Amino acid sequence: MSSPADTETLPAATPAAAHIFTTVLSHGPLTRLEVARRAGLSAAAVTKAVRPLIESGYLVEEADTGAGADTEVRPALGRPATLVRVDGGRALFIGVKLTGDEIIGVLTDLCCRILLARRVPLAGRDPGASSPRPRTWCGNC
Repeated sequence: MSSPADTETLPAATPAAAHIFTTVLSHGPLTRLEVARRAGLSAAAVTKAVRPLIESGYLVEEADTGAGADTEVRPALGRPATLVRVDGGRALFIGVKLTGDEIIGVLTDLCCRILLARRVPLAGRDPGASSPRPRTWCGNC
């Protein structure tokens, strides 16, 4: 069992970094300029706050190809924009809900995408009732 000292925390040492992470999580991928606009911060504040999030692997940078399904690709002038997005695989979360009739479990990534979900019916509501045969959560178990 891990102790609180072993638990990793998001390196958001400032309120600006936490706000930037939330903005990118909610609206990303975004250019740093768009992050600054949406967060109401200066470009310098965004750069300063994004650096530790990238170094720790919570955010990643990728080139903006600008080529969506309906976008015509045209040569761009100047320096190409770099998008910042949350690396969903950086952390995983388990959620469990116990109802009177079943146990519901989900495994999600950092971007709140459900990777795996299971529902297991309960045999009864009495604590002494026999529980259903345990099921595995993955195909490899």
